[in-house]
Order: sequence, then structure tokens, then C-alpha cells
Amino acid sequence: MKQNRGKLYIVLAGLGIYAVLLVVLIAVESASPDASITSVSSALWYTLTTLTTVGYGDLYPVTAAGRIIGAVFQLFSLGLLALIIGLTAGYLRDALLPKAVLLMKQGKPWYVFAEQTAEADVLAGKLAEEQKEAAVVFASAGNSTAGISTSMTPAEIVKLARDPSQVTVFCLSDNEAENNRTAYNLRDSGCAVCCRSEYEPEHLPEKEIRFSPYELCARLYWHRFPVLKRDEKILLIGDGRYADAILEQGLMLNVTDPQQQITYTVCGDYSAFRRLHPALNQICHINGKADTGDSLIFCEGPWNSKPEAVEQADRIILCSDSEDDNLAVLSMLKRYYAVSGEIHARMSMPADGAKTFGSVDELWTPELVLHRDLSRNAVRLNDIYRQESGGNAPGWNELSSFTRRSNLASADHLMYKVRILLGCDETELNPEICRTAYERFVNSTDAEKKKYREIEHERWMRFHLLNGWHYAQKRDNSRKLHPLIRPFAELSEADQAKDDYSWLLLKDFGKKSQA
Repeated sequence: MKQNRGKLYIVLAGLGIYAVLLVVLIAVESASPDASITSVSSALWYTLTTLTTVGYGDLYPVTAAGRIIGAVFQLFSLGLLALIIGLTAGYLRDALLPKAVLLMKQGKPWYVFAEQTAEADVLAGKLAEEQKEAAVVFASAGNSTAGISTSMTPAEIVKLARDPSQVTVFCLSDNEAENNRTAYNLRDSGCAVCCRSEYEPEHLPEKEIRFSPYELCARLYWHRFPVLKRDEKILLIGDGRYADAILEQGLMLNVTDPQQQITYTVCGDYSAFRRLHPALNQICHINGKADTGDSLIFCEGPWNSKPEAVEQADRIILCSDSEDDNLAVLSMLKRYYAVSGEIHARMSMPADGAKTFGSVDELWTPELVLHRDLSRNAVRLNDIYRQESGGNAPGWNELSSFTRRSNLASADHLMYKVRILLGCDETELNPEICRTAYERFVNSTDAEKKKYREIEHERWMRFHLLNGWHYAQKRDNSRKLHPLIRPFAELSEADQAKDDYSWLLLKDFGKKSQA
């Protein structure tokens, strides 16, 4: 839009100069008895033939001043033609051509990107490859080889669609305030919106998806590299938003055994993380290790001040926001330390001596950004719960943002439950594995079922504690209070048995997937 405004100013300035020169030309030529340019019509005709380089020769200036002005018109002729051709081509490219393409794609999916970024280019390319007939559009004069570009805004593009429900607008800018503004302005347009933002309204609109790239990276990491030992020693080196997300997701997802003793040692500035999660001491032992339960140790000083933590770690995660810092630490680890565990590094490119994760190509996929499988599973979980409760529970679109995230977290843990039941390292849910895991749960002993219940209660409790909830005798959602936020052993047998539900869901997943 700014580019178009600049071109308009240039055109207006050119017209102003042209009008002044035209008046001066008539004035100086009219003073000569031999002049042929003495009226507005003759002056317009002369300038038109001059500027278009036709030059019939029927009209020409005879005064010295007139010839100077004529020379100026001649010099302007090539520039004017270039400007006219450029404006025409730009209009065709930015407005007419995109509109023509979109009109031909009526009834097909439209993917509209509000901003052009490197991440948007990657996602747009994957969408175009996945759905050949879809229209991929970069709005507001964005430019990408992955789709067509237009000077139209996302709202203007949506208005062109015969069926707005076929349109998905992506707001992927680093400026989250701008993303939220665009998403808000599109809420009544009928299109779907995928918004990069950590802000969540209390009730998220039906067709609006919000995501954080840091959370996507953390989820991808723990699903690709799950914790398979109940006493694993994990060292996180680096701080920032990626590190916070990886630690938070790890504490929520890595719940696989009531007797587990996972140790998380973190090196970096996690002061903000600790302030946001004041109930960490209810999840794990802080700066110490006990006989049971997880431990979280905050390293004082630089990471290399704890050589024993480096050399004893089962895995080292380099998770700084700066890939340069991660690469520098990797170089020092390989050169100066006897590292026995695996090294995982958040980097866009492969690196010798480490398993890398979190590249743009890995993260910015339709599956992750649009929460496809995760959302489907979460919606299914809620539907099953509604059926079990006689249809009295609210539907997915009626849930608060927090309850949706709670269901998403529960769906995210399904693969962990399969691993727990089958003792495997599967990374993908399918009908057969869901049915097998369900049968394993049904045929388990009472002692095993109690263990499974305790695992689910701990997972559920950690999610609530990490999201600011606390224990109270009476539930109060507005104040984030819940009577079940307490150790499993303190629950009644009836409350303990409620956690069977999350494991029994595997039966329905097997049936529905098979169908």
C-alpha cells in the first residue's frame, strides 16, 4: 500500500509540472506573430505528439523559451512512457491478474498470507504442493515464488470469495500485535484465521487458530526425542523463549511412571520462567534430588561451571534462541568435554556431533501450524466426553480457551500412553496400535491400573499447576482453583478411578480410526 501511495504522489507531481509548463508555453508562444501554438487545444496537441514521440511537425514552438520547454517535453517523453508502462504492468500484476486467478479458483481453497516472511514462504510452498488446485496469495504487495502477489489486503481478498469458508488467512508476522489486529478485523468475514500469537482471548472464535512457534518447536522436540528412561538426566543449555517452551512442555509431557526420577538441570537465565510458574515446587524438587519424583536444578553461573552435569547427562539440549550460541556451545562440548549422552541442538542446519531440530522447514508445516491431527484428536476427546455425559457437556466451539488447551494437552499425551502400555517407542497413532493399547489396559492388573491412574492424575495436575491453578476445597474456574490439585494418594477411590477414562479413550480412537 505504501508503494502504491508513493507512485500516486509521483504521478500527481508530474501532472502539476506538466500543467505549469503548458501555461508557460502558451504565454511565451502567443507573444510571437509566427507562433502556431496559441491556444490550450493546440498546446495540448503539441505536447501529446511530443510526449508520445510521434511528432507530426504540424505544430512547433518558434520562440527561444518555447523551444526550451519543447526540449523539456522531449526529455520527459521516455520517462513518461516508462512510468505509464510500469504503472500499467504493476496494476495488472498486483490487481487484475490476482483477481483473475482468484475468480478462476472459486470453490477451491484459498490460502492468504497477510505478510511475506521466510516462514510464510515455506508454509505456502508446502500448502501449494499439498493442494495443487488451491490458490496461494500474498497480500499487501507481498512477493513470493510460492504464490501470487497482490496489493489487496486480506479483507479485500476475502470479499472476492463466493464462499469465505474456503479461505484461510495466515497472520505470521513477528509483530504479534499486528497479527492480532488482522485476526480481529476478520472475525465476521466467515474465513478461517491462523494467527501467530501467544495471546489467547477467553473464548476463541470457532474458525480461529492461535499458535506459538516456540511451543510448536517444543512439542516437535519431545515427540521426536521422547524420554524412555524413568531416571534420565537432562541438561538444558541456553535460555530464551525456546528454552522456556521446551522445559515447560517437558514437565507436562514426560509423565510416564509414578516412580520416575527425571532430573532437569537448566543453565541460563530462567528467572522469568520461575516467576511465571510459582508452583514448580509442587511438580518437582527444586535444586535438590529426593528418593522419588522429578528434580529441577537451576544452575548458578555459566554452563561450563558444572562439568559433572555435562559429563553425566543422558542428553544435552542446546536450546538458546540464538543458533550461533548453540553452535558455539556444541563446538566447546565436542572439543573440551567427554560427553557420554546425546547432544540435541536447535539449529536450522545439520551439525556433526548433534541431532538437530527446529528448522523452519520442520516447524512451518500445515500439520503443525494448523494443529491438524492434534486438533482432530482433541475435538474427538471432547465429543467422546459429551457422549459419555449424555450430551450435557459443552461442544468444542463453546469451550473456553483454557479448556481447549487442556484437551489439546490430553490429546498430545495419547502417544505417551501408548508407549507406556506397550513398552515401545512408537511415534504415530494408528487404529491397530490404539486397539492393542486399549486391550493391554483392560487386561492389566489392579496394581497396574492404579499406576496408570496415578500417571494421568500427575499429568493433569502438572498442566493445571503450570497454567496458574491451585488447590482449594471448592472449585472456582474464575480464580483457577480446583479441589483435585493434590497428591494422588489423597484422592478418594472414586476420584482416582476417574482417571481410567483417559486410558479407555484409546478404544474409541481405534474404532473411529478403523472406520
